Amino acid sequence: MLDSHIEHFRPQHEFRDLELEYSNLHASCIRETGKSAPLHCGHAKDSWFDENLAISPLDDGCESRFQYSLTGGVVAAADGNRAAEKMIEVLKLDLPYLAGRRKTALAGVLDAQFIDTMTSAELQSLAAGFSRPDNGRLLDFGHVVASVCRSFRLR
Repeated sequence: MLDSHIEHFRPQHEFRDLELEYSNLHASCIRETGKSAPLHCGHAKDSWFDENLAISPLDDGCESRFQYSLTGGVVAAADGNRAAEKMIEVLKLDLPYLAGRRKTALAGVLDAQFIDTMTSAELQSLAAGFSRPDNGRLLDFGHVVASVCRSFRLR
């Protein structure tokens, strides 16, 4: 998906000095579900910002603060991680629409037959591959596939 918009992490109306600061500008997904569908990502966030609860995509390990399931669900990776819980709420990351897209991406890689036979080396290779850009671009929900691959504990 090539659709995105520029989101000000710290809202430009409150942080005028950061209005054009590169580190405050992030690509955010565009609502694709129609005018009557609920907003998500940057559109849902709107001008919300809390210095103590906001997680920047530039923060080291920001992805590790979220955990994904094979069904596309998302939760805070650690109990009591109020920042991750708040970001899921504010960005509406738990919408069925997004969960469905994550589930589809995961099912294309981690089907039942593969899960029954996968090795640690295969999981590590998949996680590394889905974490790297392909032709300068990350794959849609590649970070989710990589995260789920890293979370498997083989018996």
